[in-house]
Amino acid sequence: SRVKGYEKSIKEHGKQSIIITGNYTPEYGQESAEYFVKNCVGKVDAIVFGNDTIALGFIIRMMEIAPEVLQQLGYIGFDDEVADTVFKPSVSTMVVDFKSITKDTLYALTHLDDEDSVHDIHAKHILKERNSSKKR
Repeated sequence: SRVKGYEKSIKEHGKQSIIITGNYTPEYGQESAEYFVKNCVGKVDAIVFGNDTIALGFIIRMMEIAPEVLQQLGYIGFDDEVADTVFKPSVSTMVVDFKSITKDTLYALTHLDDEDSVHDIHAKHILKERNSSKKR
């Protein structure tokens, strides 16, 4: 899952993190902005969002309540949504190759009869780096 991958990477790099769980909606992103301003300013300098929709909701609300804080943050989303390039700074995003996941999954399902068969499916992905994750 995305959270497990994130937690593993944070641990490997000796960093600390705050994980806020919730829905993958812009409304959740807006609620997260409120929480962030009250509890995380000065403690966090980057955010990894569960998807781009959350990131966009977060950005919209932060522009209203704390634009100066937003400019100090680095952030990244997932799913490469079209709106990512409309916002300033534009949202960096992880792009997952769903075609390869589907292919690998179908292969694994068609080879379930092999007694000793274990199939690991790893999502191929790339980072589309935009302004929101540039070093400040």
